[in-house]
Amino acid sequence: MGWGQIIYYAVVLIISLVSAYMLMKKVGGEAARAGTLEDFNIATAQDRPIQYIGGTVKLTAPNILWYGALRTIPIRKKAGKKKQTVGYKYYLGVQAGLCYGPGVVLKKLWFGKDLAWSGEVSSGSFSVDKQQLFGGEDRGGGVAGTITFYSGDRTQNEDHYLNSKVGEDKTSALRGLSYLVFKDFYFGNSTSLNSPAMELQRFPKSPAGNTAWERIGDDANPAYLVYEFLTNRMFGSSIPAALIDVDAIEACAQQLHAEGLGLSILLDGQKQVGDIISDILKHIDGNKITDATTGQLRISLVRPDYEIDSLPVIDESIIKSVSDFKRGSVTSAVSEIRVKYKSRSADYEERIAQAQNLGLRVHKGLVDSSQQDFPYATTATVAQGIAARLMIPLSSPLTNCNVECNRKLHRVQVGDPIVLNWSPLDVARMVMRVTSVDLGTLDKGTIKLSLIQDVFGTTETIYTPPANDNWERPSSAAHPVENYLLTECPAVLEDDGQAGHLICVAERPDNELGYRLLTKVPGEEEFSWDGTTGFGVSGVIVAKTAGGFEIAGKDLDLLGNATTGQILRGENIAYIDNPDPAMTEWFGYRTVTQLENGNVLISGLERGLIDTVPYDHAAGARVWFVDQAPITTALSYPAGYVDAKLLTYTNNDALTEDTSATHTVNVIGRYKLPVRPAGVMLNGWYSGNNVSKTSTYRIRWCRRSSDYRGILLDTDPLDVPEEGVTYNVRLKQGGVTKAVSYGVDGNEIDMSGSLIVKGELLVEIEAVADAGNSIVTRVAKYNITA
Repeated sequence: MGWGQIIYYAVVLIISLVSAYMLMKKVGGEAARAGTLEDFNIATAQDRPIQYIGGTVKLTAPNILWYGALRTIPIRKKAGKKKQTVGYKYYLGVQAGLCYGPGVVLKKLWFGKDLAWSGEVSSGSFSVDKQQLFGGEDRGGGVAGTITFYSGDRTQNEDHYLNSKVGEDKTSALRGLSYLVFKDFYFGNSTSLNSPAMELQRFPKSPAGNTAWERIGDDANPAYLVYEFLTNRMFGSSIPAALIDVDAIEACAQQLHAEGLGLSILLDGQKQVGDIISDILKHIDGNKITDATTGQLRISLVRPDYEIDSLPVIDESIIKSVSDFKRGSVTSAVSEIRVKYKSRSADYEERIAQAQNLGLRVHKGLVDSSQQDFPYATTATVAQGIAARLMIPLSSPLTNCNVECNRKLHRVQVGDPIVLNWSPLDVARMVMRVTSVDLGTLDKGTIKLSLIQDVFGTTETIYTPPANDNWERPSSAAHPVENYLLTECPAVLEDDGQAGHLICVAERPDNELGYRLLTKVPGEEEFSWDGTTGFGVSGVIVAKTAGGFEIAGKDLDLLGNATTGQILRGENIAYIDNPDPAMTEWFGYRTVTQLENGNVLISGLERGLIDTVPYDHAAGARVWFVDQAPITTALSYPAGYVDAKLLTYTNNDALTEDTSATHTVNVIGRYKLPVRPAGVMLNGWYSGNNVSKTSTYRIRWCRRSSDYRGILLDTDPLDVPEEGVTYNVRLKQGGVTKAVSYGVDGNEIDMSGSLIVKGELLVEIEAVADAGNSIVTRVAKYNITA
């Protein structure tokens, strides 16, 4: 062996020894030390708000509520003749809070940017096995283990794994909140975890049960998103459902579903509910207003959904002045709209949809572009539709103005289309949208409207040649009210929840705009001013049918149809008054049919509501539709007489307190009296059935309370007891009392049938309290058989 070979082998030996040393240092040295919980940099949910989702979204930052139960498994590799520990697999227990529930569905699960699982889980456990997701043992490892998903339902229970690790006294079922529990889950080979991200779905519910409209593709219906933010008590404005126009919500929902305009929202920070609703309405080109007639919140969509000839007209006959009339110019119009949105198909990355007005671009010789953010749009189709809708008004020169007029259009709402005819400016058939309404002050009798030209009606506008101005201000005198209702207000119609107020509805005498109500107790010097309102609707019964009443009267075209749910909220409620309280009746109506003779047929009746029972009213009885422009007194009145004045007014005349007649009504303190029961049953049978003769009869009923702020049908099984109320029960045949029981405390009693014979049997039940008895007795009729 020469020196050259000796030197060669020596170099190889040295390199081998150095490599073995370095490998042993890398494998078995400090770099392979197992991490502890303190080495994991996991941000917890302290001071973070609960996230909200609607539709289908990617949630990239769950709230970590707890982590622990660390377990490590060494990764051993052969180095030379021995195995060395080169790293560790890390197993953890983690509770990750997601968002408000209920009804959340998990669709996908990422770790970092890597998709680990896809499917659909509405609740329960599932497994993930992606141990090579980050390169396997030789690199970052992967993920594997069992995950339990909770959808945020109101009935979900505590997680058993968390109980075992944290303790039952420190865990919660978190009802109403959706979360994940990773159970002894393999998160990889590093203490720097790849954060989980989830694709989640949740669709707000229809308040009217129209489930088919709740989902638009993988997006939520924007109308139901608005309703949820208005009403929800956990993250919304907590507005009672009765103060929201559900019909308007459902009409918008149906239109948006037909258009395919769905949205998906992820809110992971603090934001005012009003701003969120404004953002939603911006996406759908909608308005939120308070109906001046009903006081309810409602939403509407700006769409070409009208016929011009059927729109309200504002012209010289009602206009006092027109100001700030400005015709638009193409110099301010834009020729390109760019809409930025988050594309679900592109893994929720930002994308751009655009629309152009090529004619305007050629006319101006340049591109005037405007970019706007619409983060709740998640598909190219929706974003493109938004861009196209924005392009129309922004590329069109539109006219705007302010108008002051009389109160004929006092019912107009923001977003409503109207037709402007104004010869001093040579304008005819110009369709305008109302952008703001100022109802003004009572002493002026005018309202102010801000208007902007409706882009959908621009082709209908006619600019007429100038004409001589021979316009004269219309004049009309105020006449006294002839027909009015002033009676005790039931709890369901109270404005402030305090009993004892009176409710007033008046019929329009001629062309008056409204009236002011003043009331006082006889003997007091001054009247109390209760407010101002428009006129209601009333009429008299001219014919009775099997299904309803034919009514003749004024302004009957203002009546509309309603659902059972609307009736239960106090809409489409009517009242028939009578000097004898037992002959009065509250009832609801579902359907209004206009007849050729100008009368209406109201049908689909729910008779005998609140504290009354159905009564056979004679022709000529007056029906008051109390849901049309009612007003309640500012003060509560005890039993006794009450004086009232109804001061009508027009645009240039008004009755004064001195010139108006005083009307006196007798108040019996009806709100203090107990309410007749409902749902009477004899041996399990409702009224009108055959019942076999027996020695004992069990009578059962549903109690009702005068304090209950809702309307219950006679068939509603809800039992609402009222403190201090008992019941007198009688069984009668042929006008003779066969059995009686006084002061029954509860809603059920067994009575002797020893004197009962075959034939008709009447079960009579009246409610009794210290203040007196119910104004009517509930009577149920049966036929006793052998």
